[in-house]
Amino acid sequence: MNPSRVDPPADSEESTMSSSLVDQPVDSEDNNNNKSQTAPLLVEVTDDGSLQAQSQEKNETTSSSRQGQGSEWSPGALRQFPYSGILSLLGCISCIAATIAILKASDGQPTDDWSLSPTVYLALLTTALNRLAQVAFSEGVKIVWWRAAIRGTTVSHLHRYWASGDSTVSALRLGRGFNIVSLAKLAVTLIAIDQPLIQRASSVVAQHPENPVSVSAPIAPEIPYGYTASQFGRALNVADASMTVPMLAAFGAYNSKAAIIHNFTGCAGTCTGAVHAGGFTANCSTNSIAVDVLSLIPPVSGLQQSHTSMSPFNVSWNVDFNSTRRTADISFLAYFINKMSPETCTSTIMVQKQCRLQLATLEYPVQLQGETLTFTEAIDNLTVISLQPSAADVNLTVEEDGGLLYTGWTTVGFALAATSIFTSKATYNWIQGAIQLSLPDVLSNQFMNIESAVGPGCANWTDPTSYMLSAINEMAFRISLSASNAKFGNTSEPPQPQVLTMKQMRDINVFKSDFRYLIASTVLSFFFVLLITPTFYGWWLLGRNVSLNPIETAKAFDAELLQGPGSNAPQDELIRIVGMRKLKLGEIQLDYQGTAETKLKLVDPADAVGPRTGTLYA
Repeated sequence: MNPSRVDPPADSEESTMSSSLVDQPVDSEDNNNNKSQTAPLLVEVTDDGSLQAQSQEKNETTSSSRQGQGSEWSPGALRQFPYSGILSLLGCISCIAATIAILKASDGQPTDDWSLSPTVYLALLTTALNRLAQVAFSEGVKIVWWRAAIRGTTVSHLHRYWASGDSTVSALRLGRGFNIVSLAKLAVTLIAIDQPLIQRASSVVAQHPENPVSVSAPIAPEIPYGYTASQFGRALNVADASMTVPMLAAFGAYNSKAAIIHNFTGCAGTCTGAVHAGGFTANCSTNSIAVDVLSLIPPVSGLQQSHTSMSPFNVSWNVDFNSTRRTADISFLAYFINKMSPETCTSTIMVQKQCRLQLATLEYPVQLQGETLTFTEAIDNLTVISLQPSAADVNLTVEEDGGLLYTGWTTVGFALAATSIFTSKATYNWIQGAIQLSLPDVLSNQFMNIESAVGPGCANWTDPTSYMLSAINEMAFRISLSASNAKFGNTSEPPQPQVLTMKQMRDINVFKSDFRYLIASTVLSFFFVLLITPTFYGWWLLGRNVSLNPIETAKAFDAELLQGPGSNAPQDELIRIVGMRKLKLGEIQLDYQGTAETKLKLVDPADAVGPRTGTLYA
């Protein structure tokens, strides 16, 4: 047997074992009739240089037996549908839609209504959008690379697709080789600019919105009978009465100018409206008379003996103990000089004003802020809702309001308070030819018109009625607040809380959406997502799940160390079969026609040594 000469392969990166096909000689007489008996031999050059031959017939049989063990090539739109990539694209669209929804929903909403601010949700959504775009892009690159390989292309084109997907810099440096993957890579990179845009789309601003609210107001609509004073003597006079504890508290709070504290509910900011409470309405009569103050000065001859006085300002209070009505009325008389001529100190007008105060349910204009209540208008002349009936009118006994020994009074407590702080008497005294003005109390000082007092006996006073009525009604309002749990009218039950419709104004922080930034971010994000979409074109041409795993691409290039699994084996199967094979990038020696060649290859670690510095590898 004469073996044929075996040449080494042209590419030195092929296996160290080469094969050539030789004909095995047969007897000459059978040469013509039994040509089918001639069996070619496959001669291999082994590592030691010897030749090893085997029958090609046997090899073909073995190859034929493996054809049923490979992986089927199964293209199709549904079979090869890129679920992760398409779902990532849909996720990008969903993130954009959710961003729009959050900015629209939060616009104008109080910050207290959101446990997390919209900017937190926007940050999460934009991060998710960018990550999903990356996932979609990586899936698209695989499809482009393998579709180009199926269609037929060059190594250079495949490298460009891979380089574009691997690095933005590489995508920009391709120049004329710029391709669909390069464009998608730039889109994935630039989509990150949506974050600063969308973050500026939501901010916090202060607002003062007004809206109607229902407020529950526990307050008595009238003064409870017998609530403000107690009778300690048999005589019906103020001297035998004393303020009750609630009246003393209201009187003390008024004098100290303490804030009015309420326990209304339903107001979350500053609320304005009206509430019904007990108070007084005044029925007044006014009379004016002319008085010449200077004419009262005695003659000169009597200067040494004279001592004349008059009152230019006087306020006194009285209680009308009406045995029929039993609920006493209170009244006051005020007179004051009001129109003294500052030039001549003559033509003086003395105003006399008498007012009778009657209990009533009044409408108080109030403002609530926190737990503090204030009045928004003067409360001296309020709207009367109804007059409060007397004790006799509601069939109450004399013990409940009538002034028997150790019983209560409804109005006398206010009379005691008013007498204490509003009784006033200013006097002019002529002593030894001189005019002396005496102002012994607060009220006469408070209502004196200082600017008009240009000379002795020439002062004017203003009307104190509004001031006194406001004070009495403020104390009545405080009493009504404290009496919210006291028995109401002639019943044994407290009054029901009033339900008020008030105008609420809150100083609140709200989210403000700037839709200019939203539109810019939405347009750019949607545009960049659209640039990724074309990379999925042609997925139906693929016959298996593909990746750019170097093991899978090396298998497609028929790498020697990956021999064994079918040529269409997917990545998972390929790794399962060859994953435990050892390899090493090292130096190997090839003997080609007596010439040694040194190369670097991924080979079995036993067949190679590590690369050496300075060595030239063929």
